[in-house]
Amino acid sequence: MAARRAHAVFMGISMALAAGSSAADDEPRAETTNVIVVDVGDLPTGEIPSVPAETDAPLGVPAWTQPATITVTAAGELRPRQHGKPVQRVSKKSIIASKRPRVAKIVAIAPTTPSLDALYAPSNDATDLEAQASQKLSCGDRESVLPLRWEAFAVTNDGEARLSVRDLWFDAKSCAVGPGPEATILLKAVAWDGGRPWLYAMRNHDGVTLVMPRVTEISSESMVGAPVSVRGDFTRITMPIGRWGSGSIVAQLDSLPGEPADDRVDRPIEVGIELIQTMSEKAPTLLVRTRRANVANVASSDEGRE
Repeated sequence: MAARRAHAVFMGISMALAAGSSAADDEPRAETTNVIVVDVGDLPTGEIPSVPAETDAPLGVPAWTQPATITVTAAGELRPRQHGKPVQRVSKKSIIASKRPRVAKIVAIAPTTPSLDALYAPSNDATDLEAQASQKLSCGDRESVLPLRWEAFAVTNDGEARLSVRDLWFDAKSCAVGPGPEATILLKAVAWDGGRPWLYAMRNHDGVTLVMPRVTEISSESMVGAPVSVRGDFTRITMPIGRWGSGSIVAQLDSLPGEPADDRVDRPIEVGIELIQTMSEKAPTLLVRTRRANVANVASSDEGRE
């Protein structure tokens, strides 16, 4: 029964990766393909913290409360455009002041010790969040406290990994960052390339979270909810799960960890991940497939597009 299910899932990924191919793709190709089956029940459990509510925001953030792990540095100024003539005032001094544009200070917010980081503005509604290793925000006289989320990924000494999730508050008036709740989530390596792990995972009651290198393209869907992805120095995607349901991810990576520099440009990697659970199963099954065309195939494909 398990073998039949794995075969069915494998066929589903094969069809997803082959979608959009031309007739020339029917010809035999020399390529590298790897398939790994993962029992989700064997993954460690963890929980991505919920996004802070607006009511959780502090009234203000004094500069001395800024965490030592975060650095705020000047990154320039933003001068607003002038429209129309300045409003005339009673005194000459006030007329001069009215002509003076308000300048907003720009700051760069980044980890004090950079690693594999993803800084972004969290949202309950967004399903595809583009993150950066550093975020630029403007300071001013307005009283506004905005949420920021900082995720940092690190491989542990035993070959597994951890994902640190820290919530931060940026005060535009004091131009400072204040600390919020934080959590550390353990992940297990589930896929390897040449003996080097590149895909990590953990689970909870509602879904499976996967962490992989930064992708150039990604698409995902699920029968039981909306997948949520974050793309920074790495890619995190959380897939919802439910019995008698399935979900799939199709992505393209430029390289895998430790891969030779020559392969990173010439041999992009296509990744297909299928998550499925039948009514009779206690835990879902993950099927991970990677496909990498050889240099000759990539070159001929590029020539056909010219």
